[in-house]
Amino acid sequence: MKLARKSISYNSFFSLLDKTYTSITGVVLIPFIVHHLGLQTYGIWVLLVTVSGYFGLGNFGIPFAFEKYIAQYMARRDFTSLKRFIVTSFYACSVLAALTFIIPYLGAPFIFHFLLKNDSLHQYVSIFSLLVLNLSLSLVSMIFIAIPRGFQRFDVSSVISIAGRTLFVAITIIFFLKGFGLYALILAQFGFWACVTFFSMMVSVQHVPGINLLPRFFSWTMCTMLFGFGIKMQVSLVSTIIMQSFDKLVIAYFLDARMVAVYDIGSRLVMFLKDIPSFLYSAVIPRTSELHALDIRDNLEKLYVSGTKYLSIICIGIIPVLFPVAQNIMTVWMRTAVDPFSVYVFQILLVSTMFFVTTGLGTSIATGMGRPSLSALSNMVMMAVNMVFSIAFYFVFGAKGIVWGTALGLIANTTVCFYLLNKWMRIKQAPFWKTTFGVPCLVNAVILGTVFFLKIVFARFHGPEVFGAGFNYSIIMLNVFAAVALSAFIYKLLGFIPLKELADLIPYVNKFVKTPP
Repeated sequence: MKLARKSISYNSFFSLLDKTYTSITGVVLIPFIVHHLGLQTYGIWVLLVTVSGYFGLGNFGIPFAFEKYIAQYMARRDFTSLKRFIVTSFYACSVLAALTFIIPYLGAPFIFHFLLKNDSLHQYVSIFSLLVLNLSLSLVSMIFIAIPRGFQRFDVSSVISIAGRTLFVAITIIFFLKGFGLYALILAQFGFWACVTFFSMMVSVQHVPGINLLPRFFSWTMCTMLFGFGIKMQVSLVSTIIMQSFDKLVIAYFLDARMVAVYDIGSRLVMFLKDIPSFLYSAVIPRTSELHALDIRDNLEKLYVSGTKYLSIICIGIIPVLFPVAQNIMTVWMRTAVDPFSVYVFQILLVSTMFFVTTGLGTSIATGMGRPSLSALSNMVMMAVNMVFSIAFYFVFGAKGIVWGTALGLIANTTVCFYLLNKWMRIKQAPFWKTTFGVPCLVNAVILGTVFFLKIVFARFHGPEVFGAGFNYSIIMLNVFAAVALSAFIYKLLGFIPLKELADLIPYVNKFVKTPP
C-alpha cells in the first residue's frame, strides 16, 4: 500500500478546491445552458434529471459504506479484508446497476404520463433512458472512486474529479455550440464518469496490489454488512433527494415545465452554497471512522460543540451578506433580469438552507462513529414535513407555498437533528441552543436590518437604474463589506469568540488532524 494517508487539514483543502471548482463551473454553465435551451426545455431537462435521480435510490445506500470501511480496514492494516471488500462492493454494485437501468427504462411511459399534465415528456424518452444508463454505470464505478478517499488521499480524488469536471464543461460547450441540445449534456455526463472512473481504477490498481475481481473473492458476510450500513444511510439519501427535488415535482404536476425552470434557477445558487461547506465533512468522516476503529474518542464532543458554534457563525452570517441583494446577484449571474419568483425562491431557501448546513459537522462525526441513524431520523422528519406542507401550502399560497413547505422541512430537520445529537452526546440542550443559534441569530438580525437600510440609502444616491450592471456590482460589494464589517465588530464587542476558547480548541483540532508517523 504505497498511498500513505494525509492529514485532515490537507484533505480538507483539496476537498474545498474540488467543491469550489465544481460550484464555480456550475454557476457559469447554468446561464449558458438556459440561453441555448430556453426556459421550457431547460425545465424539461431538470425534470428528467430529477426523476432519474430517484432511481438512484436503487443502490440501497451502499456507496455510503465505501469510504467508511476502506478507512477502517486501512487503520487496522487488514489488507486481505480490504481487497475482499472491494471485490464484494464491485459485484453488489454491478447487480444493482443492472436493476437501476431496467426498471425505469420499462416504466418510463407510465412515469411521464403521470408526472406532467400540461407538457409532453414522451418525446424525451431516449434522453431519459440515456440518463438512467449513465446513472447505472456511475454506480459501478463508485467503489473505485471511493478508494483514494477511503485512504484519506483527497488530493488524488479531487484532482481526478476536477479533471472530469473540466472535460464535462468542455463537452457541454462544444456540443451546445454545434447544436446538439440536450444530447450535449448527456455526452458531457458520460465523459465525466468515463474520465473519473478510468483514473480512479488506475489509482486502485497501482496502490492496492493484488486486487482480483474474480467472483470467488466475493463475500456474503461483507455484502450483508454493506447493505446493513447502506440501508440506514438510505433513509438520509431519500430525504435529501426529496428535499432537493420534491418541490420541483409538485410544481411540474400542478403547473408546467417553465415554472420548474424558474424555480430551479432560484434554488440552484443555494444548492451550490450548501455543497461548499461539505468539504470539511467529507474529510471528517473517514478520520472519525479511523479513530473510532482504534477506540480513540477523546474530546470528539468538544469538536462537535465548538465546531458547530463557529460553523453557525459562518453559515448564519451568510444570510445578511446575500439576502438583501438577492435580485442583484441573480441579475448579474443570469446576465438579464430574472423572474421575481426566482428571487423569492433564492431568499427563502437561503435562510432555511444555511440553518440546515450547520448540522453537517455533527452528523458527519456521528456517521463516522457508526451512528447514521441520527441523521436518518431527522431526515425522515424533514421528508414528511416537506411533502405534506409543500402540497398543503400550494392550495393556500400557490407556488410560493411550495417554497415555504421546503423551507419548513429544512428547519424541522435542523431542530430534530441537533436534539438527537445533543441527547446522544449528553450535551445540555439549553446552553447549546443559546450559544450556537441564539446569539448568531440576534447578531445577524441586527446586521440584516442595517444593510437593508444602507441599500435603500445607496439606491437613492445612485439613481433609479436598478438593473444597470454598475449598480448591481456596486451594491453587492457594498453589502458584502458592510455585513462582514458589522459582523466582526459586533462579535468582538460581545466577546463571543474568546481567545481562550480558541486556545483550548486549537490543540485538540491539531491533534485530530495530525497524521501519526
